Amino acid sequence: MFKRFIALMLLTLMMVTPTFAQTQEVYCGGLSDADCALYTDALSSFGIESADFVLAVNMQLEDDQNSYMNTDISVLLDGTFEINQAELDGILEEFTTYTTIETADDLVDIMATAGDLFRTFNADVTLSVFDGNNLTSLLGDPEPTFTMDLALVNGTGYANMDSVSAMFPDIPRGWHGTSIPSAMRYMGTLVASFMPRDGSGSLSDLGIEPLSIQPTYNDAEMAELQSLNENAVVITRVEDADYGDEMAAVFDIDIDFSTMFESEAMLNLMRQQMQLQNPTMSAAEIDQIMEVLPVIFDEAEVDYFMAVGLNSMALREISMTIDLENFGEVISAMGDTIQENPSFYADFSLRYDNLNNTAPIVAPEGATVYPAATLFFGLIGQASQQG
Repeated sequence: MFKRFIALMLLTLMMVTPTFAQTQEVYCGGLSDADCALYTDALSSFGIESADFVLAVNMQLEDDQNSYMNTDISVLLDGTFEINQAELDGILEEFTTYTTIETADDLVDIMATAGDLFRTFNADVTLSVFDGNNLTSLLGDPEPTFTMDLALVNGTGYANMDSVSAMFPDIPRGWHGTSIPSAMRYMGTLVASFMPRDGSGSLSDLGIEPLSIQPTYNDAEMAELQSLNENAVVITRVEDADYGDEMAAVFDIDIDFSTMFESEAMLNLMRQQMQLQNPTMSAAEIDQIMEVLPVIFDEAEVDYFMAVGLNSMALREISMTIDLENFGEVISAMGDTIQENPSFYADFSLRYDNLNNTAPIVAPEGATVYPAATLFFGLIGQASQQG
């Protein structure tokens, strides 16, 4: 239970923290006018057409007395992307028209719109998973437990299956792919096929509760969130950093998290975020996490910063760390009896380099591309055979 909770807590922090700081309009938290303009421009306009990037998520749970509790895992995405910002902005604007999914038609529409997002950017990425409990190489550098090359070109997603084939010989080697927009539309249509054909049926007919797909606020809640910013968020420009091709202004965002538990609007926001992240969570599970969160923020040290290029005026890096020495108190608050006091540490970072100066991304040669229906039913068949 507590490992699932760790992942949910990390996701909640990643999503709630910037929302807490930014709500409706960019909040500068005490910055000078010049620094506020720089900070605002970076958040308001992405300003990057292509770049190399590294996305890293690390998580450590350590207890010297009970090794079975130890978790030390890192996930790294290292690659290149190119983006059509105008098309992306148009689709994101369309998303603002959706607030809930109640009928099968709603589901098809939102899945189709979400699929179109994948037409707005291309990417060439290597996924690596590191397990800190595994042996390192002779040079002392960590060796990935698992790697996979991935690509996205013109909406078609590709995966090099060589590493998977090495573990499951029945899976063919080489590059394989399918149209992600088509696959997402197909999945929505597949669910809709179980609904009344006149479109009048709701998801509740399938035993699925209507889903909220983005946080919603009434006027009073929005006003409360804006006021909360002024009392709880301090943004400071610290020493500039050298990113090789330019210097970057670094902003440290200090948030008084304890303040959020005095705000009904923020509590509602956090609850909505958890529901969005995992719609299958029961109300009881969400209530339990909401009860534990005050304990977490009372004990945790959370650092959050972002860097903005002084020449490019673009976001260069965003990072967050969570350090919780007394994790045993959190586990005890969840109802689990524990004598020891493990520690928990996590960090998330996203960095961009080589801005607007990358080679065009092309589809991998010799890739086998499958229709969405063929791939979908093929995976079901493969899973049933292994089961």
